[in-house]
Amino acid sequence: MGKWTNQKLTSDTPKCAQKTIQSIGIAIDEIITIECQVLANPVNVRFEWWLEPFWQSQSPLSSLNDSNHTMKKVIITSFTTDGLDSRVKYRASTINDYGHLYCRAQNIIGRQERPCIFHIIKAEPPSHPHNCSLVNKTAHSLTVECSPGYSGGLDQIFFLQVYSLNPNRLLKNLTNTQQPYFSIDNLPAGYLFKLVIYSANRKGKSKSIEITGSTTVPSPWKSGLFF
Repeated sequence: MGKWTNQKLTSDTPKCAQKTIQSIGIAIDEIITIECQVLANPVNVRFEWWLEPFWQSQSPLSSLNDSNHTMKKVIITSFTTDGLDSRVKYRASTINDYGHLYCRAQNIIGRQERPCIFHIIKAEPPSHPHNCSLVNKTAHSLTVECSPGYSGGLDQIFFLQVYSLNPNRLLKNLTNTQQPYFSIDNLPAGYLFKLVIYSANRKGKSKSIEITGSTTVPSPWKSGLFF
């Protein structure tokens, strides 16, 4: 690696633009496009791709650091390159196609020291949220917080439905794209409600869990009924 700081120019071997390992969920026989981006100067680079299946693989970082690492690589030869980007159309035909997918670039300065890593996992419906509880309640609002379940390898959305108990009627339907946390407003005071929580991704929905919660009864002082 060379640097020419007096000319404010640098020459560097490629490095991955994404600093973390990316997890990607794919269903059997599904085809998706996976993009690998690197930073390098000079920008004229060559890419290589390969897979280490889960059944023979250890931690991706430990395998890279192991000088005695002899696991079989599945070389991927069909991919496209556009400058500092490379794309592969990846298909998981069998369970052996799940594993650690690597992308590495090289320029005239040298080869990328640490490849970009994609964690290819089987896509499936998510697990349901758990440890759900009421973290706050007032006369007209409830706040529910849960821990998210396994995402199924895909982005998931969280849902909460509010039902009255007598009669059993859907009152509200809330969603949260970030976390299973819900603030439920404009509820009648002093009522008990059934709260149904679940999550979903593009492969389906999780099982639902149910908890109950009640709004408080306003005190006579606050309601103006005390004389």
